[in-house]
Amino acid sequence: MLLAIDIGNSNIKCGIFTNGKLVNRSAYKNFSSFVSFLKKNKQCEYAICSVAPPRLRKVKKVLRSISSFEPFIITKDVKFNLKIEYKSTGTLGMDRICSAEGAFNLQKEKVFNANRCIITIDFGTATTINLIEYPNVFAGGVIAPGIKTMFKSLHSNTAQLPEVNLDDYKFLIGDDTVSSIASGVVNSTVGMIERTIEQLYKNEKCNEVIIYLTGGLAEKIQPFLSGNIFLDNSLVLKGIDAVYELNRD
Repeated sequence: MLLAIDIGNSNIKCGIFTNGKLVNRSAYKNFSSFVSFLKKNKQCEYAICSVAPPRLRKVKKVLRSISSFEPFIITKDVKFNLKIEYKSTGTLGMDRICSAEGAFNLQKEKVFNANRCIITIDFGTATTINLIEYPNVFAGGVIAPGIKTMFKSLHSNTAQLPEVNLDDYKFLIGDDTVSSIASGVVNSTVGMIERTIEQLYKNEKCNEVIIYLTGGLAEKIQPFLSGNIFLDNSLVLKGIDAVYELNRD
């Protein structure tokens, strides 16, 4: 069994895979709860994707104290199913690659041809859009402030604006300060995504855009979007499993 671990800035997500199939998924904000989970699953092998180096060091220390398996850490130097055409690989978040790997492996089992491209959109601390072009090219993407990040920034960097969350959204034109902030954040995010997709359709390689949404707020943003959309909150975990399997030999 493989325990895939996605170490993010806010949460740690875990998935247990048996023969490539996800059989258990969990998420942790509390590190001690995560450690308890690891101790219950110390018979697993481990593969880790991390965008938080201090947290990664803590996790590696725990794993080495409870297991004889050396964790497989996904870095830019391991093998990928995707060809990475990204100039600054040293600052490329491995979560972006793993979400793209997850979508690519799901889609290649269907029909991924020269007229199609895939994008993954991850709603985390940052909102990221990643483009996969036929046959297996990670072409790059877009990085923007995440929804919660925008809400927190408006509150902490102004004297009077209240702290707001996504549930405060009512409609396009807010009728009070709270709903106006919610509208601004939601529609700036949705507008960015829609413009990105619109521009991709002008690319001769993208006659059809297949969209995968993932991350904590993906389900709430999905109703605002249209197109060929798949919601999969295990996308990064599935990508970790795919990369691990490729590097086993």
